[in-house]
Amino acid sequence: MQTSLTQSGYLASATCTFDTLRKSTVATLESGQSVVPPLPWAASSLLSDERTLSPGYHLLGDLSSDDALASAVLRICNSPTYQPRTPLVSISQAANRLGLAALSEIALAAALQLNVFAVDGFQNELRGFWRGALAAGLFAKDLGHSCSLPDSETFPCGLLHEIGFPMALLATTAQAKELGLSPTANSMRNTVLEVSKALSPLAGACVVEAWALEAPLAPAIQSHHPAFRVTDSPHATIAHMATKMAASLYRRERQWAHPVANPSDATAAGLPRLGDTVRVWVDSLTI
Repeated sequence: MQTSLTQSGYLASATCTFDTLRKSTVATLESGQSVVPPLPWAASSLLSDERTLSPGYHLLGDLSSDDALASAVLRICNSPTYQPRTPLVSISQAANRLGLAALSEIALAAALQLNVFAVDGFQNELRGFWRGALAAGLFAKDLGHSCSLPDSETFPCGLLHEIGFPMALLATTAQAKELGLSPTANSMRNTVLEVSKALSPLAGACVVEAWALEAPLAPAIQSHHPAFRVTDSPHATIAHMATKMAASLYRRERQWAHPVANPSDATAAGLPRLGDTVRVWVDSLTI
C-alpha cells in the first residue's frame, strides 16, 4: 500500500510540474518575451530569396570571412560522401568542384548547427535533433523530385520543418530555472523534453515571425497548426512526409532493414538503399 501511495504521489507531482512548466512556457512564448536566437548571417543570406536558396557569389566572400563556418564547410566538403579527388583547401575551390547549389546546402546545414539553439546540458538531444532534421531535408529533396520541385526549395523545408523543438527546449529550460527547477536534473529532464515537444508548434510560429520567413518555408514550419491543412502547400506536405520518414529511419523500423521481405517489390527493395544513402549523407553533414 505504501508503494502504491508513493507512486501515486510521484505521478501527481510530475503531472503538476509538467502543467506548471507548460503554462509558464506558453505564457512566455505567447507574450514574445522568449528571445529567439537570430538567424545566422550565412543562413539569412542563403534564405533571402522568397522561394529558393540564393547561392550568389557573395556567399564565397561571406564564408571566407567566418573562420569557424568556413572550417566546418570544408570539413564536410572533404568527407568521403563528396569524394574529392584531392583535398579541398579553400571555399572557392569547393565551389568550383561541387557547385554553388551544393555549397549552399552545406553552408546552411553547417551554419544552423554551429550557431543556433545551444542549450546547456542537452547537447546530445540537440545533436540527435539535427541529425533527424538533416535526414528530413535529404528525404524532402528525394520526394520533391516526383513533384518537379527544386532541391533548393525542398531541402530547407525538410531541414527546418521541426525547428520549433530546439526553440521550445531553449524556452522551457529558461522557464524551469525561473521556477527554481534544475532542467538537467534526473527528476526534471524528461519533463522538460516532454514540454518542449508539446510546445514545438507554438515555438515554430515564434521562429517564423522572428526570422521573417516567407513561403515556402513558413507554411512548411506552420503545418503543425490545427487550422493548417497539409494539402494547402506541397512544400508542407513534403516536409511533413520527410520528417516522418526520418523518424522512422532512426527508429530502425522494419521497412528500412536488409533484406526486404519481398525483394520483387521494387519500391520496398529501394527503401533500404535510400535509407543507407541518407544515413551516409547525414553523417557527412553533421558538425
